[in-house]
Amino acid sequence: MSVSVNEFWNRLVTNGIADAQRCRGWAAEYAAEHQGQPPVDAPALARQLVKQARLTPFQAEHLLRPAAPHPLRYGAWLLREGVAEAPFRGWFWADSSGPEGATAMLFPFAPPAAELEIDRRWLRSQQSIEAAGLQPIEVSEETGVVVSRLPAGERLTERLQTGEPLERSWLPRIVAAVGGGLAGLHAAGLCHGAVSAERVWLGRDGSVWLLRDASGPPSGPFRSRAGWFAPLSIPGRYAAPEFSLPGQLPDPLTDQYALGGLLWAARAGVTYVQQSSAQA
Repeated sequence: MSVSVNEFWNRLVTNGIADAQRCRGWAAEYAAEHQGQPPVDAPALARQLVKQARLTPFQAEHLLRPAAPHPLRYGAWLLREGVAEAPFRGWFWADSSGPEGATAMLFPFAPPAAELEIDRRWLRSQQSIEAAGLQPIEVSEETGVVVSRLPAGERLTERLQTGEPLERSWLPRIVAAVGGGLAGLHAAGLCHGAVSAERVWLGRDGSVWLLRDASGPPSGPFRSRAGWFAPLSIPGRYAAPEFSLPGQLPDPLTDQYALGGLLWAARAGVTYVQQSSAQA
């Protein structure tokens, strides 16, 4: 069942993309470009609004769905597009209609935009931890979202896969960010449990962040849970020897062991496992 033009206009208003007056203006513009004919086809109207940069392709596709899985608007935040960069799952880039006009990553958790397991108590405990270099998160129970003001960028993994050593200027920033993030977690009696190049975010603005999955407690490198990040591609890459023991859980010491492997990899420009295998 397709969405009618009237329903499409209603969705623009209810999602806070445009008010009734602006919709009337857009309808008049459409008619002016179509021999005076008003829009009668929602997909055609959506295509024009995308062409005019009034909607993103993601927003247009979302509004045209007969049954949208989640809203586009969460309080002051309007979803712009899904976060395509690894390792994020169920995250979106969103723009704020507030006076600061900020852009951030947003994760809806009530209900989640993906089949994820959310531990609300763990999420709340993570919200209170602020440390230099630790991925910032703001939890809004009222709107059911997590906001993370991370810049656009990529994982350290993508840089290491080139096989070239990192520029020296990155290394002290990685040490400071990952070390500072872990110190904040450990001081709060928590651990990270997945320290890896896949959890280090290099912002295009030159910032470095330790990504954290605050959707639930870590289960260890060899046991995966459906969190808000994709599972590690090689789970045991930085695993401490203690994980050979049955029932071993992540703790600050295993985080520190993984940090050593991560920093070695960043310095050498290769993954820890690849280099160890080559020297064996």
